[in-house]
Amino acid sequence: GTISPTIGNFPFLKMLDLSHNHLSGSIPTEISNLLRIKTLKLNNNILSGVIPYQLGRIEALDHIELVNNTFFGTLAPLSLCTFRGSFFDLRKDNLIWCPLERTTLNHFFDTAKGVEWTNNRNWANEYIDHCEWHGVICTDNSVLELRLSNNGLSGQISTHIGELQSLVKLDLRDNDIQAYIPSQISNLRNLKHLLLSYNNFIGNITKLPMELDSLLLQNNRLTGTVSFSLSKNSVYDYIADCGTPSNFENVLICADCT
Repeated sequence: GTISPTIGNFPFLKMLDLSHNHLSGSIPTEISNLLRIKTLKLNNNILSGVIPYQLGRIEALDHIELVNNTFFGTLAPLSLCTFRGSFFDLRKDNLIWCPLERTTLNHFFDTAKGVEWTNNRNWANEYIDHCEWHGVICTDNSVLELRLSNNGLSGQISTHIGELQSLVKLDLRDNDIQAYIPSQISNLRNLKHLLLSYNNFIGNITKLPMELDSLLLQNNRLTGTVSFSLSKNSVYDYIADCGTPSNFENVLICADCT
């Protein structure tokens, strides 16, 4: 049989276990009316259709099992992949149902105030693949570039940025990001182009990826000495008055270098 929409008429229900049956059809969205439910088990049936994103917005829900059904598509709703509960079985599959890079980009969207961006097309959409989000460039479903220059970003860069292990280019020029550059950027082993100029980054920057082809940091409020190396054939237009990169044979050391 199917799950009746009347399932939503039990507001005091705390656990619903319909697993290991032969239930078909879709999960009714009315199930989101179960505001007190803590455990939901619908695994091992033949349920189909789209997994309702409303499940991820039930604050009391802590444990969800949906595995071994025949749901449409290959992506779980983003709100389920990021929900705060302790267990969601499909979240363990970070290659298909809940790709890690999609979750990471969602963190980035939240911390950089994505709802205020000039163009946030498809970002944080419940069902659209992250490689179709504005400014995200992928190859073989891996994020290679983030091109979000002059796009109204503010807030800060998420500390989860270091999880984008395939990232080659990060272009956030001409925005209004007003926080520290997270040290997790140094975890991006494949990064070659770091373009952060014309923002309001602050603080002492001491750690960057080991080898870059281009680095743009001008017109921020950064201090300290940057430790990094430029590749042999690098092209960049950031030259420091003191510290590095420098046009001077003997690098100048300044007390308050910016």
